[in-house]
Amino acid sequence: QVMEPVPAPLDGSAPLADAAAGLARSAHGVLPVTAADGTYLGVADARSVAETLADGAHDTTRR
Repeated sequence: QVMEPVPAPLDGSAPLADAAAGLARSAHGVLPVTAADGTYLGVADARSVAETLADGAHDTTRR
């Protein structure tokens, strides 16, 4: 299959821990990120989130 439906996006203001939880449920380890008004901001990927969490300098509290 060449294309798949776009997964539900992450809110661009979501805490890092929420992004990690969403990515853990993602089949491909990548999710779109949108602003509150639905504007596309980019993508979050599991590797980047894992590296950011590993530095110990970021809040890991979920909303």
